[in-house]
Amino acid sequence: FFHELPALVDAAKRSAGTAHYDDLLHRLHAALADPARGPMLERAASAQYQAVLIDEFQDTDALQYEIFHRLFAGGRLFFVGDPKQAIYAFRGADVFAYMRAKRDAGGTPYALDTNFRSEAPLIGAVNATFSRRLGTFVLKDIPFTAVRPPTRVS
Repeated sequence: FFHELPALVDAAKRSAGTAHYDDLLHRLHAALADPARGPMLERAASAQYQAVLIDEFQDTDALQYEIFHRLFAGGRLFFVGDPKQAIYAFRGADVFAYMRAKRDAGGTPYALDTNFRSEAPLIGAVNATFSRRLGTFVLKDIPFTAVRPPTRVS
């Protein structure tokens, strides 16, 4: 039953003309892997989009990254996200997909250096705590970057 259930559910959804978000991702991924359709989809995407910005990239999983990489890696592809939040798998995040994207991108990532959400004493305490430990986030591809509070203009 457990081995046959996914195929039965997929067949029921297809006959009803419905699809969930994950279905769309899996179908696009399969189409990109198809030797006949994949190159055509890649050309169509690159012709339509000169640049792609993916916000909240830390919530990206390996399948989504593979799609983005396949479609847009030859052009201007920008990721915006916090690697320290990529650990939240319950949101679909995949820290290893994030680290792969960072490696594939090469170069030096840009980082925001000002925290507008927290008060100065808290920012100072966090910076002091995490700046003293090497390997704070266990994985070397997720370093701690100290930030500063916003300057207040009176």
